[in-house]
Amino acid sequence: MTEQHGGHRGLLSRSFVGQGHAESFIFIAIATILITRLYLKLTGYPQVGGGNLHIAHTLYGEVLMMLALLVGWLLLGAGARNLAVVLGGIGFGLVLDEVGKFVTKTNDYFYGPSAEIMYVLVVVVLVGTRALRAIRPLSARECLASAGLIAADGLARGLGEYRREMGLRLVERARLGGVDASEVEQVRALLASARAASDRLHNARRWLPRLIPGFVKSPRWVPVIGWLIVVAALGSLFFHTLGVALGGYFYRDAIVTFHLAGMSVGTAILLVGAALTLAMALPATIALRRTGRVWPLRWLRDAALLFTLLSALVHFATEGFAALINLSLGLIAMAILSYQLNQRDRQEAFAETPRRPPSAG
Repeated sequence: MTEQHGGHRGLLSRSFVGQGHAESFIFIAIATILITRLYLKLTGYPQVGGGNLHIAHTLYGEVLMMLALLVGWLLLGAGARNLAVVLGGIGFGLVLDEVGKFVTKTNDYFYGPSAEIMYVLVVVVLVGTRALRAIRPLSARECLASAGLIAADGLARGLGEYRREMGLRLVERARLGGVDASEVEQVRALLASARAASDRLHNARRWLPRLIPGFVKSPRWVPVIGWLIVVAALGSLFFHTLGVALGGYFYRDAIVTFHLAGMSVGTAILLVGAALTLAMALPATIALRRTGRVWPLRWLRDAALLFTLLSALVHFATEGFAALINLSLGLIAMAILSYQLNQRDRQEAFAETPRRPPSAG
């Protein structure tokens, strides 16, 4: 039985496209940090200003974040929101890159834990945005409000076919969820009457996956990655347990350096992460050959996510930006698994809410 007037009305109303914008904002910020660090390293850390003045790049970041807010407040349309995401992401990345100066008395840009602080903040934002969406599905009224926002974009700048179709499907979900029929039809009419516009951004998103080599998109990689995750989790569990049992061990010669850490907060995190990863990845990898259901793929993707995030947390604390190598390998594995999962899921998207055919007359 549907809830009266389209469902839950809480303190917050969520946007259908909001999570995508938030994640894009964070990814742009991360790219900005990496590009900035690389540029400064290659150019010898130049300083802008003279005499007693030093214009830190955090100032440029603050200006860009201010412009992002102004664009979002003053301009209409999806293009303006995308521009605000880009400006805000670059600005936030420039500010976050100098976090070492904000948390040390000596304004130390090279403060060791800076990488860990950045990493933790990024993870908190990403997990927080996903949690906000995962608490419960969008209510019927939130679906209608999101469709209304798309319709407003159409009135301002026109709609491409992809966004129009997205809006109509959200309207249909709102109708099936119990929203008043007159409200539903008003938004549907606005979507239908919006003038046609180009789908450049959507077309670009569809074109980008074509740059990925075909062999990477092969489903044959899934069991390979699954067993690699299992082996990595077993290795981490074995060696860190051995290190705890020995109270730490270090060996070094001209060729080999071997270090087993003793018990510490970092070791405990890695042990828990390895155990949880193994508990998810091993049954999922075995089940890949025995079932055509999608759950093993989801478990593998979540296992890769958990193992990568927890390992990176410790490695950023101990190795700084050198941890980016391990993090990159984990992200590649997650990207391949997510691609296969999306391929499986896309047929199910909106399956429970098929678009209503137009009525005769």
